[in-house]
Amino acid sequence: MEITEKRCAGCGKTKPIEEFALNGRKANGEIKRSAKCKQCGRDAQRDRTEAAKAEGRGRDYAGERIRREAERVGLSHAQYLERVSAPCHICGAASGEGNQRNGVYVNRQTGKVTGTVCLKCSSALGYFSHDAERLRRALDLLGPERSA
Repeated sequence: MEITEKRCAGCGKTKPIEEFALNGRKANGEIKRSAKCKQCGRDAQRDRTEAAKAEGRGRDYAGERIRREAERVGLSHAQYLERVSAPCHICGAASGEGNQRNGVYVNRQTGKVTGTVCLKCSSALGYFSHDAERLRRALDLLGPERSA
């Protein structure tokens, strides 16, 4: 016998089974459904998120990413933010142009932060394998009027 309706543990209403999220399978292969309907589940998640933010427990994913990146390159959080807000050392693009934050450039040989680059310039350096000699040869290819 297939179940077509279920009573929600949140709102107490009897609703079609499709209104309840899938929640895995039982040992006998039968599909399990959540105790609350999808709407009550969303409402409960929203309430938990708002309560966590009110208590100062909300997740700051962007801030966590910045702290990890700053630690990875050996800068303090403030130093890192100062660096990434600077314009690109190659093309001069300001941080935030085109919805892209500039990043710090880490010298591959020394491991030291040597400047700030935008996404396009960072990609260009990657295409040249971060090799100064390859960049010099590319400048030679452009000709003397373009390399000065």
